[in-house]
Amino acid sequence: GLHFTGMSAITIAPDASVVVPEQLLSGGILTLAVGSITGMIILGGLGAVVRWTALGLSPPVALLVPLQGLHMFSFTSTYMASLQMMERLAPPQSASAAQTFSSALSTGLLIGIATLASGPLFDAVGAAGYFAMAATAGCGLAGALILVRRPASELA
Repeated sequence: GLHFTGMSAITIAPDASVVVPEQLLSGGILTLAVGSITGMIILGGLGAVVRWTALGLSPPVALLVPLQGLHMFSFTSTYMASLQMMERLAPPQSASAAQTFSSALSTGLLIGIATLASGPLFDAVGAAGYFAMAATAGCGLAGALILVRRPASELA
């Protein structure tokens, strides 16, 4: 990932978080370790809030690799939880549509909006712009916890 330390310095840290989730997902290791949708949501959401908050404090380069590791855990755990939530909440005949909608919303619309907003935000406030991502992660955590606690019959 990129780390901006001002207009004159950019650090590039290797992003193991892109490769390692595949290893965790292929064997369901994280699912077995956590064991519940709620546990995975809390683990992932808190990991994301901590990571984005720490990045907003413009940490030293030595902390960037461990912080990227938090991305690995937050992505993997929330992704696995979202698949389990869809399996529990969507009728079997709508499972593919639910996954498609979730993917289009999260990796299409929401990431697109965040990308468009991040340039002007970081121009205005620098690394403190990461605090907006921490708030976004916190809102996602709260929304997912509300959703996972509702019975499937209320959502159909």
